[in-house]
Amino acid sequence: MSGAAVLDVEAMHGVGTSAEGRGFSRFWRMCRRELELIFCVIGLYLSYLSYGILQEKIFKTDYGDEKFKSAMFMVLCQCAVGSVTGKAIVAFVSTETGVNSSKADVPQYKFSLCAFAVLSSMVLSNAAIQFISYPLQVLAKSCKMIPVMFIGKLILRRVYTIKDYARVFLLTAGVVLFSNASVKLSNTDVDALWSHGALGLSLVVAALCFDGVGGPYAERTCKEYGTTSHELMLYQNLWSVPILIAGILVHGELGYIIGFIGKHPEVLMDLFMFSLSSSAGQVFVFYILRNYSALICTAVTTTRKFFTVLVSIVYYNHSLSLQQWLAVLMVFGGILWEAVDHIAQKTSVTRIRKG
Repeated sequence: MSGAAVLDVEAMHGVGTSAEGRGFSRFWRMCRRELELIFCVIGLYLSYLSYGILQEKIFKTDYGDEKFKSAMFMVLCQCAVGSVTGKAIVAFVSTETGVNSSKADVPQYKFSLCAFAVLSSMVLSNAAIQFISYPLQVLAKSCKMIPVMFIGKLILRRVYTIKDYARVFLLTAGVVLFSNASVKLSNTDVDALWSHGALGLSLVVAALCFDGVGGPYAERTCKEYGTTSHELMLYQNLWSVPILIAGILVHGELGYIIGFIGKHPEVLMDLFMFSLSSSAGQVFVFYILRNYSALICTAVTTTRKFFTVLVSIVYYNHSLSLQQWLAVLMVFGGILWEAVDHIAQKTSVTRIRKG
């Protein structure tokens, strides 16, 4: 082959590579946010899958002749590790970029309110189980996208279209239907609902309201002060620590915790791994909250259990009931509708700019 021919081949190869590079670059610019969200969703699901396994292990393991019972101390551990993880990420980013990202200009009460809202939701949800069954609590908590949307409209002045409301209804109804088919409410649950339901459901509704406040308020703080997701993770967890310590002291659990750890120090490693998996999940949660929206974050966390159960059913070759199939179609229909609508909007904007 002559030198000219070699140059022609190399030139053609270069052009092809350049064209492919430009095509990939254009695709990345078009779909970067969607690809990042998919990555975050997968990371969140995997993190909280291990989180759930480790949580169940701690509660069900016999340490000697007894089981660990302090749920509040478990939350304290995950908040403490979460704040350390957030601080480490903030410090690393500051070192790499040379920019001090300390948010001293953000009023600390903003973070304390976020922490209080999240913890209040957890406490009220747990308190509700004393008056209504866990299945009923799960079904009620499956509706938390609704208060997040409603309060987001009030706090962030978000404008939602009819399609947005319809998609939230599809996702919520699908998750509720699927959960109802999975948990199988008994006659005892229905009787308990009638006898103590008013108080139990009131507690769940209050928990949902705090869910609705926490996410949108954190999103507003990020937008108002330019807070990064890692800073939000750091300070929200940091403010949760003293609140939880106060709760442990008020409930008189400190002596029990110290005594249990003294007799069974091996529980510390389980608590650390549990907290580490929680911190990994929080990285994705706060990233979605900061860079997308509280509603999308809530949709992801709400459908997490749905997809976990669905994967389990597929993996172990269990059959789905008609109600569960309908729920699956509703959830995937809502997600697919959102994706198609978002791509159509982007394509329309691109055409307008080109025109």
